[in-house]
Amino acid sequence: MGALLGHPAVQAGVAPFAVALAAAWLLRRFQLAGLAAIAALATAAWLMNGPAYEPLTITRKMILVWLGAAALGFLADALARPGVALLALCAAAAALASVWTFQAVLAQKPALEAALAAGAIALYAALLVSALGALGREPLRAGGAALGLGLGAGFAAILGGSTAHGLYGLALASGAAAFLLVQSASRGTKAAGALFTLPAALAAALPAAGAVLLASLGWHVAALLVLVPLAARLPLPGRRPLWLQAIVVSLYGIGAGAAGWVVAWQHAGRP
Repeated sequence: MGALLGHPAVQAGVAPFAVALAAAWLLRRFQLAGLAAIAALATAAWLMNGPAYEPLTITRKMILVWLGAAALGFLADALARPGVALLALCAAAAALASVWTFQAVLAQKPALEAALAAGAIALYAALLVSALGALGREPLRAGGAALGLGLGAGFAAILGGSTAHGLYGLALASGAAAFLLVQSASRGTKAAGALFTLPAALAAALPAAGAVLLASLGWHVAALLVLVPLAARLPLPGRRPLWLQAIVVSLYGIGAGAAGWVVAWQHAGRP
């Protein structure tokens, strides 16, 4: 059993998908289906990292940031009205959290290089949070974008030499797939909200940034992921079954995310 749970396909795929599917289905009546993203990430973190959080490594900081993002997203959905102000708040929080995550690496760089890297990381996280958060009231588009972001960040990080971080991206994709399945099977879609979009955006941004700082992924590859939420805005079949719309928007997200895979593959060569 231990060998099975230690397999990457189970840690980043099967187990996160199953837990996220159960969470989204059971909590959909309470407007909490968006917990699918953090449920998938928490499952992957438990299987790959275990319950220990000392010493506080970069990966463990990522996990704490995702958990905090889910808590902030829940509070934002419950207490604030969706809008530009809420997106700006979430983006600012994501920028600060992303710099904190990589503080140990940044501290080892010369002052100017560290400042530029910190600015790039903060801007990158803020952009992804803003772009995905803008889809919060359109759950199918948000789910398709999160699926594309997870696959894009996951495979790009793996090709860039950061396998552990890449697996968390794939876990996000598993959670997004479960979320989409529940949404398309329900009688009516429910808003994804910041509960879904905030941790999902950071689950793509932090592994991609980590692969840039700690491995060989280029910033130009990571930047391509910003196209994914934009692609999810493309037209969907009108008055069609929800499952068909979910498939179409997933293809949009995966297609846009594939640009990063191709560039990373060309840069890294055949793994």
